[in-house]
This record gives sequence, C-alpha cells and structure tokens, in this order.
Amino acid sequence: MNRKIVGFVAAAAILVSPGLGEAQQAKIYRVGVLAPPGKVEEHLQIKGLRDGLREAGYLEDKNLQLKYSQRWNLRRTPPHR
Repeated sequence: MNRKIVGFVAAAAILVSPGLGEAQQAKIYRVGVLAPPGKVEEHLQIKGLRDGLREAGYLEDKNLQLKYSQRWNLRRTPPHR
C-alpha cells in the first residue's frame, strides 16, 4: 500500500513540475549564401544546396533560414596572404 502511494506521489510530482508542460522551441539555423547575380531560384548551385540540406534534415521555414545576398564584388575583397 505504501509503495502505491509513494509511486502515485512521485508520478504526480513529475507531471505537475514546472517546465514539463511547456513546449521546447526548435533551434533555427541561419545560413548566409553569396549568390551570383540573377534570380536565386534559377541557379543550379542554390538548388543543389537546398536539396543537400533537405536530405540532411534541414527544412526551410522549419529549422533552417537561408539568407541570400547578391551584393558582392571580387575587386573589393582584400587580397589573400
């Protein structure tokens, strides 16, 4: 009888404890992509990147956010030494 009461109290304490009922937010990974000029959706490299990330389990708008930038200039980059 005492074992049943102790088990019931332990189970109730676990269920009522704060934080267990709250949903944990999924981590969102943000990836910056330097894309060549033109429409981002039409580039094969971008399609390949998206497909590879999808196969690895990263889904856009679920746990992945891709940010595209087409503003880059090779002449302005510092020389590699």
